[in-house]
Amino acid sequence: MKQKSINFWKGEIKYWELSDIKEYQPIELQIDLLKEDLVQVYYSKENMYIDIWWYPSFNKDGYFILFLIKDNDWDNPIEKKSFQTIYELKNWISNIITKYWL
Repeated sequence: MKQKSINFWKGEIKYWELSDIKEYQPIELQIDLLKEDLVQVYYSKENMYIDIWWYPSFNKDGYFILFLIKDNDWDNPIEKKSFQTIYELKNWISNIITKYWL
């Protein structure tokens, strides 16, 4: 999946490990690519991060997790949500962007 396929608005992509993920291919066929640390996007003005994982790593029964972190308080995310599909993940990212930045 290309970085440009998700609109992170003014966020700075710090980490991107989804390049080899094919958006329209079943997740179970791509499990070797799914690990805990997949994406991190930083919003400097708000001191916020969007952090995306696959948990547990390399496990077909895993799921995507999106965290929204403010002021480096990783123990108390503002938002935390899990997803089974890339489609759900992308929709929720759009919701987060709209809620916090637009």
